[in-house]
Amino acid sequence: MTTAPAKSCFVIGPIGEPDSPERRHADAMLCDLIRPAVEPLGYKVLRPGLAGVLEIMPEVIRHVLEDDLVVADLTGGNPNVFYELALRHVRAKAIVQLIKRGDQVPFDLSGTTVLKVNLDDSEDVESVRLEIQVHVRAMGKAGGVVSSPIPSITKLLSTVPALVWPERAAGPSPADWISLVRAVEEIRRTEDPELRDVLIDGLHSVLETFKRTYGNPDLRHPARVP
Repeated sequence: MTTAPAKSCFVIGPIGEPDSPERRHADAMLCDLIRPAVEPLGYKVLRPGLAGVLEIMPEVIRHVLEDDLVVADLTGGNPNVFYELALRHVRAKAIVQLIKRGDQVPFDLSGTTVLKVNLDDSEDVESVRLEIQVHVRAMGKAGGVVSSPIPSITKLLSTVPALVWPERAAGPSPADWISLVRAVEEIRRTEDPELRDVLIDGLHSVLETFKRTYGNPDLRHPARVP
């Protein structure tokens, strides 16, 4: 009987120099929380600097983009971590975000799930370990695809012509207005309420700007919509 190959879990986070506070934190996060959480679920845990994982950017980026699961430790606000995290968000693949309890979650991530943990509190570590397993199992049932704001916004920018209206001397056509209104209605139906609210607020701002610039549109010609 053959054993199914282990799924891959890549850890990104501040590592620091050997024997530094950052390294001790990284090792505790890895050994006390991440491994006990995901290894029982069939994941092989990898981190830059561990055996078999090079600390060069092409190798790190490959893991960030391709591995089955990424666990991101946001503690300390390391810029490299957020660069790698953004790449993972673009892929919209399974991710768990962690941060040391007491650290501030960045505003841009306030609409996403970030699990807070006190590594000095064994009960808190155990509680967060169980939370991680719940999230990982849920993402597994969804095929490893997660809700991410970046693909949604990219799709919106590529389909809403209203965002290039300032480049048109004549201003928006009725068809442009209707396309934008339809985009707002489509976003209203998204399953992610926090993302929905952010995008709707942004589109409403666009609508108000063009109302002030061009006046109220004439939407009585639906046949002109492509």
